[in-house]
Amino acid sequence: MKISLFALFLTAFFLVGPSSAQKRDYMTPAEADIVRNNQEIDARISVLSYMIDRRFAAMGIKSGGSKPPKSLEGDDDWTVEPTGAKAELLSDIHFLLEKAIDDIDNLAGHLPEKAKEERQGVNVFNKAVKSLNASAKRWLPFLKKEVESPSDDKTYSAAAASLEFCEQIIDAASKLK
Repeated sequence: MKISLFALFLTAFFLVGPSSAQKRDYMTPAEADIVRNNQEIDARISVLSYMIDRRFAAMGIKSGGSKPPKSLEGDDDWTVEPTGAKAELLSDIHFLLEKAIDDIDNLAGHLPEKAKEERQGVNVFNKAVKSLNASAKRWLPFLKKEVESPSDDKTYSAAAASLEFCEQIIDAASKLK
């Protein structure tokens, strides 16, 4: 009897578990490779910003983004476009913004002030923050519009979370020296 119950539980776990546990990746596999290839903070922020612009484009929104940034490796593959429902794409934007913020915070927390990656006379930490700030200002109107007139609760939640991140980025950049 114990073996039968265990077998029944195990069967139910394998049939129900994977379908309910699947989670959407917020980057395509090619994008994840591009992020891994761009370890310098300014390059990484440029790549993440472009990924967010791609999500807006997939929703039919021209967010004023630039051309795809070139990887240090030179083997970028931006051909696979992100897909999904509006709520999913807005959720991707939320996670990409969170990644950008985390990457900047990690760098800020681990490096002394002088070592914030001076490269050829340019403080690339400040450059990255200013770049993300400029992008956040571009995205703000589109996210506000989604928050003000959402099509459903999931769209509202994802847009509101992304909007909050953009506002945090703009506020933090205003305090940058």
